[in-house]
Amino acid sequence: ELISDYLTDATFMDRLRDEKFDIALVHQFDTCPVSVVEATGIPQFGYILPTPLIRMFTTFTGIPTLPSVFPSHLLAASHEMTFVQRFKNFLIEGMMTMAGKYAIGQAVDPLFRSKYGEDFPANADLVLKAKFLLANVHPDIEFPVPVTSKVTYFGGLGMNNVTKALEEPYASFIKNAKKVVFVSFGTVADPKTMPSAWKQAFVQLFEKNPDIHFIWRMENDVEVPKNVLRSLWHPQKDILRNPKVAAFITHAGYNSLGESIASGTPLVTVPLFGDQPRNSRLVEYRGFGVRVEKTDVTFDSLNEALHKILDNPSYEKAAQALRKIVFSSPVKAGDALRHAINFALENPDHDRDLPNLNFFQLYSLDIIGLL
Repeated sequence: ELISDYLTDATFMDRLRDEKFDIALVHQFDTCPVSVVEATGIPQFGYILPTPLIRMFTTFTGIPTLPSVFPSHLLAASHEMTFVQRFKNFLIEGMMTMAGKYAIGQAVDPLFRSKYGEDFPANADLVLKAKFLLANVHPDIEFPVPVTSKVTYFGGLGMNNVTKALEEPYASFIKNAKKVVFVSFGTVADPKTMPSAWKQAFVQLFEKNPDIHFIWRMENDVEVPKNVLRSLWHPQKDILRNPKVAAFITHAGYNSLGESIASGTPLVTVPLFGDQPRNSRLVEYRGFGVRVEKTDVTFDSLNEALHKILDNPSYEKAAQALRKIVFSSPVKAGDALRHAINFALENPDHDRDLPNLNFFQLYSLDIIGLL
């Protein structure tokens, strides 16, 4: 429906065409915009991914990847999968890739061909023309996966070592604390929708740990003990970088992971949806946090996880090691981002694509069958 609105909005399409853009950056969650790019005469495009690499989109853009070592963003698994996890991963990624590729094509292609003629390229063919995939992750922190030079990582963009002084009431609250734990489930999860049992579990956690100060993203009508500072908004980056902050209880959203790594803060993750279960596995794999399942959020589970982090220095050590990796990387995120875009602009005919192999060729099943 949205693409149909674009096509019937002559002013919008003409504006894109008249700007004579040299290149377009397209969001990863939809392949429809690449047909708009083609229709408006923009000569090149690349994908920008604010999340970890999603196997379905690497496949769409001509980068075949192995489901045996590339976990789905919807599967709570690392790249070291059990047989059952590999089986699930194979089915999930296979169905998503086929359904996504053909369902989008069937919905989008008729719209563009009705307006621009039957010879308008298929959406699936246009997606393969992507010059690059810009992924907002750091390759030395992510699960190692085999990809081609079409992928450029720019994780850490905007991270720096600058620590801002906290304003009131945070300055006094933290100054009077022995140690601080920050609790936030991001901006998407509305605190009003948090189950009452969860709220009670957190309040009990705060009450049973009076020597710890907690900063909690929560609505003000929830009664909390004196060792809690609650609000619907907190300066998260600046709080995490304070040396007294000993742990971060989070939903494992990717931005929160990045900010915790930039500050060297260990995590207790309670993944909610989307890529968060997968991200929580990454936290465990890299050794800078533990996971509490959302089906098991109780005082006991939270308290056990928190003290596991606070009482074992290995978690903070791992978080600090990852922080060092990010800030000592020889290739800075901004430089990598600029290079990928400028390289595409200066070398428009350069081919980075692998052969377009079918399923049997990709996995050498035809050869195995012959043998």
